[in-house]
Amino acid sequence: MNILCFDTETTGLINNYSKKLDMQPEVIEFAAQLVHLDTGEISFKCDELFKPTHVLPSVITKITGITEEILRDKPYIHDKVEWIAKIISNADAVVAHNASFDKAMINFEMQRYQEKIEWPRVICTVEQTIHIRGYRLKLRELHEYLFGTVFADAHRASSDVDALVRCCIELNKRGMLL
Repeated sequence: MNILCFDTETTGLINNYSKKLDMQPEVIEFAAQLVHLDTGEISFKCDELFKPTHVLPSVITKITGITEEILRDKPYIHDKVEWIAKIISNADAVVAHNASFDKAMINFEMQRYQEKIEWPRVICTVEQTIHIRGYRLKLRELHEYLFGTVFADAHRASSDVDALVRCCIELNKRGMLL
C-alpha cells in the first residue's frame, strides 16, 4: 500500500475553532513523501517553505529554526494550495503524527484561498500508538521507542517526515499501523 506521509510547520497552534480564519496560524512549511509500506520505496518527495502574511513569532523560530530571513524570498502558500490539494487528494491514504492538527492546518489554507481538497483516509500515528505508553507520544519518543535512537532536526517538516516514514514502515512490519 502507498501512503503519503506529511507534516506542516506553522506560525503557531490552532486557536479556538470558532475564531475567524485570519486569527488562525499559517503553514510555513509543508513536506511529504509517498512511500510503499511493504518495500519502503519512496516515489515522491517534497519540502516547501512559505512566507507567512503576518510576522513570524519568535517562539516559532526557537522551535523550528525557521527565521523571517529564511522565508523572505519564499512564495506565499496561496501560490501552492492547488498543488498541495492535488498531492493529498491523489493519495490512497495520508499519515501524519498528530493528524488532526496537520489536517486542520491544511484545511485552513484551503479555506483561505477557496481551494477544494478531497481527503483520502487519514491515519494518525499518535492515535495508532497511544497504547504503547498510555499517553500521546511525541514523534521523537515514538522513533526512540521503535529504533532506540532519536533523530536530528525535529520540528522541521522534512526531518519529521523522514522519521515518520521510518516509523510507519516499522509500525506496519509490527502490525501496528492501519
